[in-house]
Amino acid sequence: EFVAKFNMIQVGDKIPFRHQIGDKRNHQYASFVGESYEIEVVGFFKLNTDEIYNESGNLKEEYYYIYVPENYLNERYLVDKQMYADAQYYEDPTDRWFQSYYPKVILSSDEYLDDYKQFAINLINNKDVEVITSNDAYESVAAPVLIISLIAEYILILAFGATILSVSLVILLFLRDRVYEVGVYGALGEKKVFSVMQIVMEILIITFAAASISMFTGQVLAQQLSNSIVLKQLEMVDEAKLIKVDQSEAALISASEVARAYKIEMSTEYAFFLYGILMTTGLLSSIVPMLLIVSVKPKKILL
Repeated sequence: EFVAKFNMIQVGDKIPFRHQIGDKRNHQYASFVGESYEIEVVGFFKLNTDEIYNESGNLKEEYYYIYVPENYLNERYLVDKQMYADAQYYEDPTDRWFQSYYPKVILSSDEYLDDYKQFAINLINNKDVEVITSNDAYESVAAPVLIISLIAEYILILAFGATILSVSLVILLFLRDRVYEVGVYGALGEKKVFSVMQIVMEILIITFAAASISMFTGQVLAQQLSNSIVLKQLEMVDEAKLIKVDQSEAALISASEVARAYKIEMSTEYAFFLYGILMTTGLLSSIVPMLLIVSVKPKKILL
């Protein structure tokens, strides 16, 4: 869309192309054979990025892409193959470099990647065509990120463990101070059950607040610490193209892209699991003191 607007190209226009084969040996570019053809514009696409220029200051290669049906590529392949044969430029007109076409597809979510890859293989149905995904490069690039992700998980667990210990101690101290209060209410005729229920509700509120603060601070600390380590690790990784297949850039992935995509997130199931652990810990920590409060008479508590 960006290039089309710049060149005032509209849907329905036919863009002329000229394909010619020349001899580049000895820096001579004399044309051997050539052919002119047109491609009709049926629509435009917009890149999902704000980056227009590459590191060299030139317009990124993706802005020059033209997507055509796979059948059309097969037709062009047969025509070009004959042109190369007529030019007698290559000893083998079926050379791998000559057969290479590299359409690039960006999916909205990586969960569709395997299904789309299988769909593309079945659609093309050509043994000479290989479908390459960014996952093929991701494992080698993301190794330091995966290590840091494990460290971040340990940090989150340690933060939550420290919170459990702290909450347990706070609850014990909290109940010790409430014993006298329960004795006063009991001496005034209030049933111990109501006093115990009130204390249990207060304990649950305290543990819920502690769990929320713990998960928030733990995730922030894990994200900040792991980000700094990830960037340090990725400095040792070549920021250029890490995997290259012939002349294609379709399935390339760089360390900077991995770093930008790296984010620590907590699933809903995991959050509920941690809440459940802390709530259970708070209630278990209060069982023994609560039993003592219930078993002792109000007069003995006040003495």
